[in-house]
Amino acid sequence: MTLTRRQMLALTGAGIALPQAAVSQVLPAFIPTAVIDAAFDMTRRKGMMEMLVARKVRTVFRYYAYKDQPERNLPHKVLRKPEADALWDAGINIGAVFQYNNDKLESITPERGKSDAEHALDYAQNVIGQPAGSAIYFGVDGSWNGAAQLAGVMAYFQAVRSAFQRGGDRYRVGAYGSGLVLGRLLDAGLVDLSWLALSRGWPGTRQFYNSERWNLFQFSHHLWFGKNQVDGNVINPVAADFGDFGRNSVATPQDFGTSFLLKDQFYFSNRRKAAVYEAPESGSNVVQTLTLADNPIILKSIKNWHAVSLDGTDRIAGYVEAEVLTDSAQMPEYR
Repeated sequence: MTLTRRQMLALTGAGIALPQAAVSQVLPAFIPTAVIDAAFDMTRRKGMMEMLVARKVRTVFRYYAYKDQPERNLPHKVLRKPEADALWDAGINIGAVFQYNNDKLESITPERGKSDAEHALDYAQNVIGQPAGSAIYFGVDGSWNGAAQLAGVMAYFQAVRSAFQRGGDRYRVGAYGSGLVLGRLLDAGLVDLSWLALSRGWPGTRQFYNSERWNLFQFSHHLWFGKNQVDGNVINPVAADFGDFGRNSVATPQDFGTSFLLKDQFYFSNRRKAAVYEAPESGSNVVQTLTLADNPIILKSIKNWHAVSLDGTDRIAGYVEAEVLTDSAQMPEYR
């Protein structure tokens, strides 16, 4: 792909030297796999660790939970020390998120908040050896928006925050959820970091994305590393410290230029559904339907068409009319 004016400004602003004739230079596909999250052990999937290194993954988010959940097809959900050591040995940071049936409203109570936080704190410090100053996120995976529902979320995080304070504020508190929930939690001072979920149908998500208060945005559920499917995330260039960690310390925040390029490469669809064509012409075969859950990566542009990747690789999935896609600067309303 070619460097856009926005990309050049980002790079020069970050003190990165541009190659000669940068305006016309075609670069290798810059695939945004800097931060992924997954519910499986990286070391148990053939070739996965090698692919993480080859694709220059910065951080892998893995779960803290009371136990694995094979009943939900998550037999190796919980991060364990040998996997953590393998990631660190490979030069890959870790992000920690607690989630145990937190997509169910009955799990979001003050009692569970206290229990979840105490378990996560003990596990982080005494099992994984997570360094102080890093973060533990807590998932609130729902489109909750009623007064009673939001009050329950706030009470859950009040209990989490209190438990962290009793533990000496060794770690920062993060939340994963909708824009509405994240905004309320930040306003109340109950969380330090926010990770915006992919679902554009959840309340307040467009407004929160456009406010740029988030640290991470989950832009895809469909990235593939060989036969392994993971979620992809981008880092907010102006809030790039999101609490990931190496073996001995909090990770250095991603530099502005790189995080800008990662964010700049994916696009939003402004339609609920749009056709992905086999060739850059409307009369060609429709090979796939683009939905709001697909935030494509543009690999190249041809007149009024974009060749897009939908799986986080440099494989062209098809062609989308340019008017369907909106760049990542602002999340559009969809129609």
